[in-house]
Amino acid sequence: MTRLNTLEFCGQKGWWCWLGLLLGLWWAPGAFADETLIFSETHESEAAQAVEAPQGTLSVTISAFEPLQLIKVNGQTQDASGDFVQLEVPYQVEQGPVEIEIEAHTASGVAQRTYRLHLKPPAESLKRFDWSLISLLTHQWGDNLTNAAKGEAVGFRKTSVILMPAFSLTWEDMQVELKGLSLREKLADAAQAANEVVYDQWELHHKWKLGAFNFDSSLGLAEIATELKGWSGKSHLESDQYLSEQMVWELTEGQQLTGTLKAKSKSLAEADPASYSLSGLETQGDLGYQIATDLLRINASMRHKKNDALGTYQDFSEDQAGLGFEAPILEGLTYNLNLTQGRKRFAQVDPAKGQREIALSTEAALGASGAMPWVAGWQWMSELSQGHYDSNIDGSDYQTLAASVSLLYVF
Repeated sequence: MTRLNTLEFCGQKGWWCWLGLLLGLWWAPGAFADETLIFSETHESEAAQAVEAPQGTLSVTISAFEPLQLIKVNGQTQDASGDFVQLEVPYQVEQGPVEIEIEAHTASGVAQRTYRLHLKPPAESLKRFDWSLISLLTHQWGDNLTNAAKGEAVGFRKTSVILMPAFSLTWEDMQVELKGLSLREKLADAAQAANEVVYDQWELHHKWKLGAFNFDSSLGLAEIATELKGWSGKSHLESDQYLSEQMVWELTEGQQLTGTLKAKSKSLAEADPASYSLSGLETQGDLGYQIATDLLRINASMRHKKNDALGTYQDFSEDQAGLGFEAPILEGLTYNLNLTQGRKRFAQVDPAKGQREIALSTEAALGASGAMPWVAGWQWMSELSQGHYDSNIDGSDYQTLAASVSLLYVF
């Protein structure tokens, strides 16, 4: 082909041909090193390009100022005759991006151009619906049922059942999830039934991702009752409504920083107007740091809580710090150690005690967990914990010791 034939070709094809020539000169001057032009009417070269369909055809035109000797597509030789060739190269991008490399050989040298294609992601749409149900059966032994002062502690044995259903709708970078929790307790001693608890909770979560940050906004409702009768609540105690916002920052692989703000409105079912209010507000802020390796996971946390929801003489603020360790011992067996210390300051003087209380609480818990290889899907957990509560008011100190064994199954 002569230069005049190339001009005639572009004159026949119209403006897109001239545009292709200009783009070729700008983006891939190497393609003209041999006086050979490689271009496509439908696809860009060099930069990755998204295509709509998982299968298609790449149309390529090769025009040279001298006869073409050889054409290769991804190393495979194609028919070449004259100085003008049009190719139709089929492609499939279902399994991932593909590269199509075109080589045009002439007596002067080799011109080359690469097309990188990948499947365009679908418009944001519902990806999946998931649900799960976690069941937890726990038996606990303890020496202080009501956190009574020394010399007044009463031992107990307690069985509890927890069911936690969850339903979620997931989009590309967003998830809406509804979580539930239902707790039922039963004490071995019928005389202690007034200390049994019924707890029901529902939470609606909106989760989304922005770069290295994961956000979780939630609305929750909880109902608390006591005195079980046939595993159903007999006496309603309290209703809670709360709003929570959590942010998780993925610092590096294996490291993350977590911040949580929570506001809870509490409403008491029954109260003594002389010393209690029927409603109040609890606010809480948490900051946590986690680092994980193949052998050890460390969690550090700080919390500040302010509570004016438990009555006139129970208003308090609390600062708490925690440190936790988790590591595998053997295959399928993990241990954990958690240490927590808090300082609670009551806002008002309690007439019954004659002064304002300041207390320091300390708790240590050692646990282990593992899979049950003989029963698929089941896991076991055990924990031994000890707590101390030291108050500036005589007779308000107490300590606790408890052990528990749990079975967990996820449906």
